[in-house]
Amino acid sequence: MANPLYQFTPSHWTRTSIECKSEEEAKPLIHTAKIIHASAKQTFEASGQSFHLGAFNLYLMAKRTSKWILDKTGEETFSDLHVKIFLCNPRSKAILCEWIHLANKDAFVISQFSLGSGGQSKVLSGVSIHGAPLAVLKNENGQGYSLQEIKMLKSLRNSSHVIHLFDGNSEYLIEQYAPHCLFNLTKNPSKYSQFDTPERRYSITKGIIQGLADIHAQGIIHSDMKLENILLTEEGTALIADFGLSVWAEPGMVHAGSLGYYSPEQIESVKSYVATKSLHKLSTQVDIWQTMTALTRYHLPRLSPAYQDRFKEYQYEVEKIYDGAMTEAEKHASCAFPSDEEKVKMRKWTELYSERLASYFNDKKSERSGLFSDLPRSSPLEKILNEMGQFDPVNRPEAADILKMLDRATPEHFTASYSHP
Repeated sequence: MANPLYQFTPSHWTRTSIECKSEEEAKPLIHTAKIIHASAKQTFEASGQSFHLGAFNLYLMAKRTSKWILDKTGEETFSDLHVKIFLCNPRSKAILCEWIHLANKDAFVISQFSLGSGGQSKVLSGVSIHGAPLAVLKNENGQGYSLQEIKMLKSLRNSSHVIHLFDGNSEYLIEQYAPHCLFNLTKNPSKYSQFDTPERRYSITKGIIQGLADIHAQGIIHSDMKLENILLTEEGTALIADFGLSVWAEPGMVHAGSLGYYSPEQIESVKSYVATKSLHKLSTQVDIWQTMTALTRYHLPRLSPAYQDRFKEYQYEVEKIYDGAMTEAEKHASCAFPSDEEKVKMRKWTELYSERLASYFNDKKSERSGLFSDLPRSSPLEKILNEMGQFDPVNRPEAADILKMLDRATPEHFTASYSHP
């Protein structure tokens, strides 16, 4: 069978540009038609509120092209699709499929319809030759995705709780489609009522820790375990995503992360880097602190008033340090390509907040051993968060140990709101 690998240009949509002289040549075109059909079907069955004429034109183009290919090759034509209203990316104009790529004997279509954006990437909708929906991350920072990130994701393909990478290069990452994220669920739980049950909260929490254990077993420090990077499938399976800041545990030189999630030792490394351009060697325990922060935000309504007040106080102090440093440094919103003047302000801001946040942690260390260590633990969840929130990374449990602690808990410990024991 001919190799179904095509780089599409607008001319490929004209009838004269697609020809098949034999049955073997026709097979990849049939595959292509099926991909186009599946992509159009996925796109127009997606939820949307606004009508865009370009979306309808793209639908017709895909439908007519696939019908023509199948007519020409003697295959049965596809039945009509029911067109639903969809908000089209205005830049897509008259091109539905950007390219089709072959990897591991599978082919993918990337549409021009945006599912969203995050960090330095735009997320496009895609579909495999088998009709499975995909999320396609397109790099937009001009630097491209690193080979290290791709290698890490490939090493984690056997994990059920890490986003699955089908293929990737410096420009694109073709990943498993997961339409929800824990940040949105935490912000508006009533909108995601199908996930807001004790059983689902328990399985999501356990899935996050299992994914983290799988990552650490491969010798990887994720270093950006925030709510936005924990995705959920339609079935509610938790998936850890975004390895753009990840490093190998050896040599373990970490300083990048997300504001509000930095561990005490990580902020010391940032402080050292600003002052001397040298980083501290860190461990996978960075991820344990960050995951504690994410899980505390997620489970905050289920914690005792003492835990809630302590965490809110901590968040307030951290945000005050960041905002105060930003004002003092006259730093504005981050941009992909900062000017030299903005880089100077960014350096000043980083210097101020790292020094002050490190001082904050040192003050707290003199008072207690961890964020919650002086508070009574009224549930297994609070005990787990207390262990994860130790200031000294040596005293934090490994992800595998946290899984054992979760095994001793039950979904009843993950009710919608705190109740006295």
